[in-house]
Amino acid sequence: GAIRDQPALSGDKEIARILGESYGHYIHETGNFPWEGPLDKSSGTVTHPVLDVATGLAGFSLIHDWTEAHPLLILTDNTPFIIEGLSCYKKLIGKKNIEILESNFPEEQHGEKSAPADMYFGSIWANKFLHHLQREDRGRFLRWAMGRLIPKGVLSIVDTDLEYQILQQAKDPVFRAKLIPGYLETLVEVEKEFCKNLVEDINEAGFKLTGF
Repeated sequence: GAIRDQPALSGDKEIARILGESYGHYIHETGNFPWEGPLDKSSGTVTHPVLDVATGLAGFSLIHDWTEAHPLLILTDNTPFIIEGLSCYKKLIGKKNIEILESNFPEEQHGEKSAPADMYFGSIWANKFLHHLQREDRGRFLRWAMGRLIPKGVLSIVDTDLEYQILQQAKDPVFRAKLIPGYLETLVEVEKEFCKNLVEDINEAGFKLTGF
């Protein structure tokens, strides 16, 4: 917390490298994954590269579970600590068909590199990511994803408006008092009709919604 709250420390590349590598070694030695990231059931049938957007800490279990029989998996994040940690862990367990990429999405939104411009995917995973985006940015990401999937490629989304529900309930002092101090500050402001809007945005981007 002390490092995170001080930009001079949290933005230091050497500190991020040391902390990330230390955490990668810890996961390797203990197998105590911070967040389970179960593989998509269809991943075993995909023959083209798979892109996981804003991987976060779930990347450790994804690296562990990804077999040599699977195609290339690209894990992305924009937090140096996570990039360093995942890269270290991948090296320690010797996985060859996984790449770690520091990225923001979509490319048009941030003006920074995202996935390689000449790469197309059999599947794109966006787990617990889209609620972090404003609706206009979310639409841009979905259109970007549509342009990067091969024919019959799949965009898999796992998301929720849970943070909106908690923030609404927290207006009640009794409910608010039950929460861990500082927890509310970690939540993202999500629009009121996030789930409804997300379905509309998915359709408008040209996807065929096959499950909800």
